[in-house]
Amino acid sequence: VLFRSQITGERERLAQLFQQAPGFMALLEGPNHVFGFVNPAYQRLIGHRAVVGHPLREALPEVIGQGFLALLDRVYTTGEPYKGKAIAVTLQRVPGADPESRILDFVYQPIKNASGDVMGIFVEGTDVTDAVRAEAELRASEVQFRSFAQAIPNHFWTSPPDGQLDWFNDQVSAYSGMRPDELGGGGWAAMIHPDDLTVAQQRWRSALSSREIYETEFRLKRRDGIFRWHLARAVPICDTEGQIIRWVGTNTDIQDQKEVSAALTDINATLENRVNERTRQLQEA
Repeated sequence: VLFRSQITGERERLAQLFQQAPGFMALLEGPNHVFGFVNPAYQRLIGHRAVVGHPLREALPEVIGQGFLALLDRVYTTGEPYKGKAIAVTLQRVPGADPESRILDFVYQPIKNASGDVMGIFVEGTDVTDAVRAEAELRASEVQFRSFAQAIPNHFWTSPPDGQLDWFNDQVSAYSGMRPDELGGGGWAAMIHPDDLTVAQQRWRSALSSREIYETEFRLKRRDGIFRWHLARAVPICDTEGQIIRWVGTNTDIQDQKEVSAALTDINATLENRVNERTRQLQEA
């Protein structure tokens, strides 16, 4: 009597834990995989159908032909667990509605008696549909971003929050003659004129610390050894919680603008000198 009481108490405790678990759980009994128990998360996954006491084949007819019955039979026969990662399954989650596709991580764990014989299978898993789809969208967005970055004529680069540059578009390598693996981390410093490097690094560290936009001018060495002035600018990209997840930067060649500006400065200085000289001559006359 005491033993049976202990077993009953243990089952009740486990049932409470299963009820509160965020992942879906079910107990399948016997070779026909009859539902002996399902927790609320499993009920939500299958549209709150009454499945306890029914074989899987009858309770969830839409899974027939999707390979899950064969997997369960194999686990029951061999006694070896099965772990599924990002497995697609079509389930009817709303009564009368068309089945919908979900993506699951799950484990089929055989349950054995004292003699080592398989008596049932414990099913535990997580619905990862939203996470997998978000990851796929992120990858598609990344591909689109890199395609855009390769199309622009300027140098384009990115950095994680630690400031170690990790990606460059092809224009950077074409200009510098350096491979992406040579530019990564702090390798980009080899492009910068020695007289401009200290200021560039100080402003980059300051931007990383202050989370403000990075902007500076420096001379970058071209693959033929010529240095040309560039305007570097980078902005932080933040997540929904305001944490920086990446820096996105560009280097824009401003050598021609600087030469034009210098020429205009010289012209203005020459004109001003001539005006001053003419004014002096008139005053003397």
